[in-house]
Amino acid sequence: MPYIRTSISNMVQQELKIFMILALVIASLILLFFFRSLKAIAFSVMIVVVGVVWTLGSLVLFGYDITILSGILPPVLIIIGIENCIYLITKYHSEYALHQNQAKALTRVVQKVGYATLLTNLTTAVGFGSFMITGNSILVQFGVVAFINIILMFVFTLVLIPTLYSLYEPPKDRHIKHLQFNWMAGITRAIASVIQFRRKLVLVVVVVLLLASGFGISLIENKGSMVDDIPKGEKLYTDMMFFEENMGGVLPMEVTIDTHKKKGIFNLRTLQKIDKFQQDIRSIPSISKPLSVVEIVKFAKQAFYNGRSDMYSLPNENEKNFILNYLPDIDKSKDKNGILTSFIDTNYQVARISLRLKNIYTPEIREVKQQIRTELDSLFPADKFTTVITGSTMVFEKGSNYLVTNLIYSLLLAVLIIGVLMFLLFNNFQMVLISMASNLIPLTVTAGLMGFLGIDLKPSTIIIYSIALGISVDAAIHLLSRYRQQLKATDWQVKESILAAVKETSNGMIYSGIVLVLGFLVFILSRFGGTQSLGYLIGFTLLIAMFCNLIILPSLILYFDKRATTKSFRKPVFEILDDEDEEAETEDIEK
Repeated sequence: MPYIRTSISNMVQQELKIFMILALVIASLILLFFFRSLKAIAFSVMIVVVGVVWTLGSLVLFGYDITILSGILPPVLIIIGIENCIYLITKYHSEYALHQNQAKALTRVVQKVGYATLLTNLTTAVGFGSFMITGNSILVQFGVVAFINIILMFVFTLVLIPTLYSLYEPPKDRHIKHLQFNWMAGITRAIASVIQFRRKLVLVVVVVLLLASGFGISLIENKGSMVDDIPKGEKLYTDMMFFEENMGGVLPMEVTIDTHKKKGIFNLRTLQKIDKFQQDIRSIPSISKPLSVVEIVKFAKQAFYNGRSDMYSLPNENEKNFILNYLPDIDKSKDKNGILTSFIDTNYQVARISLRLKNIYTPEIREVKQQIRTELDSLFPADKFTTVITGSTMVFEKGSNYLVTNLIYSLLLAVLIIGVLMFLLFNNFQMVLISMASNLIPLTVTAGLMGFLGIDLKPSTIIIYSIALGISVDAAIHLLSRYRQQLKATDWQVKESILAAVKETSNGMIYSGIVLVLGFLVFILSRFGGTQSLGYLIGFTLLIAMFCNLIILPSLILYFDKRATTKSFRKPVFEILDDEDEEAETEDIEK
């Protein structure tokens, strides 16, 4: 196991560099395609590089090691940072296209998008930070570092994007051409058409998807193996398979038997019970040949009879005293780490039976444990013996179930905290329910897909839900923030306001959605199964979330109409400036 952990750590560090480079390259190409501006690429890359440096620095500062999870943080921070940059740059270009005033455009970037971006980064940070309650050290470290650096990434973006752009000339026509892309305008018109005229069809599709997903969820199994994520093509994996095929496995499992009597282990009846137990459990195909003090006693007898192979057995009552005298005395032995001390304690009271398991899944581990427990209870009565089944395999089996349960709690906590943050922004319970429902649909669909594809529920797959929820809800916040601003401009006309909000935010939502999906898909190139799952499952979830926020969320708002858009929606806890306040403040800044 130490060798396996060391090998995995080295592979993680190699992948960390590759994924950071790939994430930067993909983000740069997308930025170039959309914005046609080297400044947009240079500024965005500079910001995310600063964020990555802080991320790696914080790992060292807190004394955390690079693990499979913490190794994906730098490329994930690159993706999140680029998303922030896209929202701010898109808003800057759209504002400048309206009035050709750079100072006013940059001011409105901070005023109109600043609060919403703060909330989006908080929700993303909460999605990652929810792992801090799991109790697992690797997940806790992942949550702490992610939470802190996502907030820092927001600060870097909001401060540096307006500052850097203010030092250069306003954007040229080719830079803001992406606002008039024909294909983008066509997508926006199609979305508006569906929202206006196909709302019932949208709801029918959602219901069918949820029903199908519910069936898929019923097919999911909760299982994982101790070294599940070892790359199948690696020499490390083939070597482990060699040991499994020829020596019965490599994963540790131990049984201890306490006789409650000093020198009770060398009672012949006890040795015979241990020998019978070992013979009985050898019928279990997934475990190796057991090793215990019984083998030492048998070897001692064989040696007494000059190595005769037919003498490899436990001594009888007449032979016992002669044979056992040849065993070393632990108290007098200079070698405190000798072979005898590996299997009994210094009082000769507790015996240890060492086993090795194959790389089996948690349900099979539980089955093996139950079989061993049945054998122990039948041979070693509880009133005379205390027996314990332990080892890192048992710890993994119990810890895996515990961790999955805690991750479910962390997801529920993330849903609760994100809901509270959205309530603070919108001050409307119905609107929060609508937006959260829209963003829980992708999680449900992904869970259903896992069931249909036979992807098991385990720590490396369940963590995607909190992460995906924290990121996907960002688009809903941007859309609803702009929707409320449009309500003021249209004198509370719901239909006109939501369509205008979709038109204004669709570019940024689609651009950032493409970056997020492609950015996470980078992880499918990983050699680790868990990291691959993280990549394509989060990528799929965010793709569905993008359509949910562009189509389902506006459709639900129009469907519920006045029931959701109440007066409380007008006065949020976090006030976003209306147009008159913006004009006055902009004039003061220009002066």
